[in-house]
Amino acid sequence: PLALATLALGFLGDVLLFKWNWLRQGQSGWKIARPELFGINLVDRTSMIVFLGVVIAAITWLIHNLQRSASGRAIIAVRNSEPAAATSGLSIPQTKLGIFALSAAVAGFGGVLVATNNGRITDGTFVTQTGLAWLAAVVLFGIRKPQGAILAGLSTACSTTIWNRGFHFAFTPSFLHWNGLGSGTATYVGNALFGLGAVQLAREPDGILAITAMQNRARRDKRRARQADAAAPLPEGVVASAPDSPAVTLPASTASTVPAAARTDADAPALAALQLTGIHSGYGLVEVLHGITLPVVSGQITAILGPNGAGKSTLCQTIAGLVPASAGTIVHRGVDVSGQRAHQRARMGIVLAPEARGVFPALTVRENLQMWLPDAADRDDAYGRFPILGERRNLPAGSLSGGEQQMLTLAPLLVKPPDVLIADEPSLGLAPLIVEQILQIFVELRARGVALVLVEEKAKGVLEIADTVSFLSLGRITWSGPKSAVDDGLLAQVYLGQVEA
Repeated sequence: PLALATLALGFLGDVLLFKWNWLRQGQSGWKIARPELFGINLVDRTSMIVFLGVVIAAITWLIHNLQRSASGRAIIAVRNSEPAAATSGLSIPQTKLGIFALSAAVAGFGGVLVATNNGRITDGTFVTQTGLAWLAAVVLFGIRKPQGAILAGLSTACSTTIWNRGFHFAFTPSFLHWNGLGSGTATYVGNALFGLGAVQLAREPDGILAITAMQNRARRDKRRARQADAAAPLPEGVVASAPDSPAVTLPASTASTVPAAARTDADAPALAALQLTGIHSGYGLVEVLHGITLPVVSGQITAILGPNGAGKSTLCQTIAGLVPASAGTIVHRGVDVSGQRAHQRARMGIVLAPEARGVFPALTVRENLQMWLPDAADRDDAYGRFPILGERRNLPAGSLSGGEQQMLTLAPLLVKPPDVLIADEPSLGLAPLIVEQILQIFVELRARGVALVLVEEKAKGVLEIADTVSFLSLGRITWSGPKSAVDDGLLAQVYLGQVEA
């Protein structure tokens, strides 16, 4: 919405605001004299070019450092996945407003530089259409890198002149000179190049610079692999295995080190860490959940089972605060959190591990962990528990396998367990061996006193670790009770719709 509003304001300025004579200072525009800074007179063309180069380098350095900071990681996280960012404790509106204000400041400063360089500003100095052409070039080169903006600016500024007039250099022989295509032909060439750029963008949405980075990374990986093979030759008779997706090794269970107080005493009444009462929610005018009442107890696993389309993901998002409840209450430790946003609930200890993995693909493994674990000692603990993450700490999370991404989602929760964890189909798309390892993580979290809600479509595996089971069908809980009461007959009735709420 902010981007569209800015674009609309740009066109409004072109056709209305900048046509007022008192604002544009007539046809000649406003004359702006080049200043003298630190004893350097910017009227000199060479001095101005050097000054602009220094300014661009400084802004690039600042943006690069911003990307490596906590604020930069928050911005990238919101861009990658708003639901995952919200459930990790980030305020989406605050982050968006922050980046909008920063972008506006940089753009405004850029406008000052353009006006200063030109020496005059008119209503046609930099129209919105030119800005859109530059934006298209930025997207083509790579919108995620400052270098993309710099290359886009150079290509946009120079391409028109080069195609129209060609290039002539005093230090080169005449046969290297080119007179250009003329204004008419150059227009068609530019349009054709933008079309080819669109085709390339469809192949690689992250832009040309991302392709170069991936190629360089692939070459480095191959070189390191060759060096590792040369340094550690295989013993005689041993055959190397194919380099498919590596196995994910879990640490040994730490159940023996868990304090007894972390588990609910069998003789004491179970107290709900989270209580849902009469919850109704949905999307717009479509109601998906119809009066859900569900207790979630500390130190227990509550399994929510049901067929596809039963409303399981909506239930998870409603508990986490991503989908607001239209009726009913959600009480956490005696506090009504029904009106709290997702990032506020996450800070209170109500954490969602979403269906599509709670990782940010553009961030590295280390940066993903930093979102949850700012302390280096905590991250080292996570690497110790999951060595595969330590080996891949500098790789983008999007390059990990599905099992490794799920490990990355759960690793910080093992280091700093939440009060309530909602896992939306954590086994989706994973191999059976990885699923078994994921379930053991939930067993460990239960032993540490976490209240868990595991939402699955398939009952296999989940029933082996669940304490209580609830069946969801068409937005209603049709059956709820202890795991011991669940048998094959009941499962068949539930999935065939023969059990009524």
